[in-house]
Amino acid sequence: MEAQAKGTYEILSKQAQGFEQIVKAAGGEANQAVLLMIADMAGMLKSIPPLDELFKTAGLKLPNYLGQQLNPESAPKDETE
Repeated sequence: MEAQAKGTYEILSKQAQGFEQIVKAAGGEANQAVLLMIADMAGMLKSIPPLDELFKTAGLKLPNYLGQQLNPESAPKDETE
């Protein structure tokens, strides 16, 4: 139990150090740090292939309850482009 608590403490300490570095990089502004993290996560997510493509590569098909692929004409437009 004590070893688990120590491990959890180490993880949380490293996370706190990382957050502190992000806030410093954002000029000490916590709100700007949050925006920086969100922007970084959004960029990372765009680098991950869509689940449908991963399943197809493995020879599998996504279950229908996860949704169906939209036609390009009916898909919502990305406002960032």
